[in-house]
This record gives sequence, C-alpha cells and structure tokens, in this order.
Amino acid sequence: MTLGVIAFGMRHSVRLQDALNILERESDSFYSWKTSWTDKSDQFFVKNIERVQGDERDAIIITPGYAPGLDGVMPLQFGTLNRQGGERRLNVAASRAKDYMHLITSMRSTDIELKRSKSSSIGLLKSYLDFMENGGRISDPEVGLNIATTPFEAEIKEALEARGMIVECQVGDSGFKIDFAVRDPKLNKYILAIEADGATYHSSEYARERDYMRQRILESRGWKFVRIWSTDWWRDPQAQVRRVLAALENEKSLEPAPSEKAIVQGKSENVYTNRADQEEFEIFLGIVAKNPNYSDRQLLDMWKSVTGKERETQRLIDKFWEYLREARRTLEL
Repeated sequence: MTLGVIAFGMRHSVRLQDALNILERESDSFYSWKTSWTDKSDQFFVKNIERVQGDERDAIIITPGYAPGLDGVMPLQFGTLNRQGGERRLNVAASRAKDYMHLITSMRSTDIELKRSKSSSIGLLKSYLDFMENGGRISDPEVGLNIATTPFEAEIKEALEARGMIVECQVGDSGFKIDFAVRDPKLNKYILAIEADGATYHSSEYARERDYMRQRILESRGWKFVRIWSTDWWRDPQAQVRRVLAALENEKSLEPAPSEKAIVQGKSENVYTNRADQEEFEIFLGIVAKNPNYSDRQLLDMWKSVTGKERETQRLIDKFWEYLREARRTLEL
C-alpha cells in the first residue's frame, strides 16, 4: 500500500524526515520498501500540513507533534491551524487517505479547552481528536461549534429542533459542506441532509447545475436530501418542516421541485464496473451534455468546481481525458 505522513508544522516535518533518513541508512528492509515504488506519483512522502493538498495515498499517518506542557496545560498554538483558513488545512489532511487513517499524537481531545480560544480551527481539531478516540463515533458538539451562519438558517434550525430533531450546521463530506445534517442519536449517524437555498444565489444557472451535481455526488455516498427554498420558507415554514419530517419518516429524499429537476440530458450505460467511477462519469457526462460547446479547459474547470477538486494532479488530468473521450463517444459529439 502507498503511504504518506502529514505533520503539523515545518519543524516537526523536518525532524521526521531526518529520522527517516537515518533509518533508511540503517535498515535494509526500510530502504528496500521505500525504493520499491516505480511510479513516482505514488512514492512515500513526509510533508507538513500546508503542502499535502491534492496528495492521496492508500494509508495516511497524521502526527500533530504537539503535547501538553510540564504543567499539564495544552498551549493552544498549532501553527497554521491558528491562522485564517486553518480549518481547511485540517479538512484536507483528514481526507487524504483512500483506505486507512492513523493518528499518532501526545494529546487528547480533553486537553483542548475551547473556552480559552475562539478559533473554529481549534474546535474542529478537538472534534477530530474526539472522533479518532471514539473509533469513528460522533460525539455531541460543544456549545459554540454548531452555529447557523445566517438568520435564515438560524430560523430553520430553531424550527427543526423544536420538533425534536438533532440538527448540526455546516457538516462536511470530503470537499463539500451541507447546510444542516439531522443526526439519529440511537444510530449515532447522519440520516438526512438539508440545504437552505436563497433565491438570489440560485438565480444563476451555473450555480443550479453545480449544486445539482454536488447533490448527486453526496447522494452516491449515502446522503438523503431535502432542499428548502427561502421563498417557500417565508410563505409557509411549517409546510417545509413537515417535508423534513416526511423525509425522515420515509428515510428517502423527497421528489424535488420542478426548478430542481435533473439537468443532465443523457444517461450512459454502465461503462465502469466500479460504482464510484460510474457515478463520477455520469456527473461528468451531464456537464458535457449541458455544455456541448465548451472548450476542454472550460469543461475541466467546471468539473473541478462541481466535484470540489482543487489541484490539477496528473491523476486528475488523466481521469479527465478518459471521461471526456467516453462522454463524446456516448453523446456522439
């Protein structure tokens, strides 16, 4: 299996690399393993958290390199995580593994006291540590970590919680964020995604197409969806609450409104045996079908935006050309 090591901070990364360089000289087995990769893109790496965007490996080891002091107090200084956008760095690091994720750390979630910091990044780090400590189980968020971002969203959240639902805001899946997720406390998992959409934002055809494709990606990963439009909410909020309750009861997403119907104009036969590849290809096919006059560059940019891909790795480029050839064959372009 391919392997990558992610350190929080340049100094920790350098120390790890120095130790591994010594090990490479002293251990024949480690040297043989490290030099066995013929594909350079899959080689073993040690990188600090700022440099791993776009890298994926079968297994990832995350090593923060921080610990409580001699007095037992955890200094809440985590380098780049304390800066603006630090939560994105953590999200990228935590999503680099294809199969296995390991955390090696000298701190526990209980070492991080959120009352000493207003940083959302530190709050997310605490949640991540807790998630790993509990074998992938989601604990109840602490006060201050589950706040709606707009008055519209706050009103929806309050109305749903009044009906007994456990509602969490801005729940991430891979590169995406869902406005709300309803969690089943017995199963300890999310059972419904709710998107709260303003009419102005979705007046753009591109935004509608991007969000439709985005919804399909998340649905392929097991999410059930209900979409609440602001105009519908202001007209009859209780009707929208009933839609959410009905979706929970049926355990499936409701039929979308006419404005949300599928934009994809073509449907392909199963050309990929892997379900994830087939789903991703059908999303790409929809983009090409809707935009037959787009240049290759425009198609690539839209595909990246729709699927949340940020860096143009060689693997992504190869996949793009493969999908493009198959899409043109399917659509006879």
